[in-house]
Amino acid sequence: MKFLSSSKFQPVYWVGLSVLLLAANFNTDPYVDFPVLFIIPVLLASWYSGRWWGLALAFSMPLVRLFFAVVVWDVPWTTVHSIVNASIRITVFSTFAILTDMLQQQQYRIKVLEGLLPICHNCKRIRDGENHWLPIDLYLNQRTGAIFLQGICSDCMKLLGSQIPDHN
Repeated sequence: MKFLSSSKFQPVYWVGLSVLLLAANFNTDPYVDFPVLFIIPVLLASWYSGRWWGLALAFSMPLVRLFFAVVVWDVPWTTVHSIVNASIRITVFSTFAILTDMLQQQQYRIKVLEGLLPICHNCKRIRDGENHWLPIDLYLNQRTGAIFLQGICSDCMKLLGSQIPDHN
């Protein structure tokens, strides 16, 4: 989903989706309500744009619906009921926004940690998941299929000098 990778325009997507959901909610009157749909832009905003965008939507969408219930619609329940309902939605949506952002951050940390290799300072062997110390070439060959060709770099050639037999 390439369109989600452009961080410059991502907030526009989440706000636009929220406006569409609020418009659909407004047109269905107060009796038909799908609050579970409101969580979608909150989750997407938290995952792709960060916690603050998710929290902004978690607060604004229930408050807009509260405005509909108090000012626009003629509802049979009291204003207090509408405020309590909006408060519950804000709490639930905010919790989802925070948890989604935390999950995304943890996934990033795991990806970074998976990229770290425990390597012996002396012999340069790498410890695998079963605590076996393997030579670098064997370790990488097992995981990537890479084949290593042996050679000597120019610095080592100068350092070792006459210790290396000449194979002309």
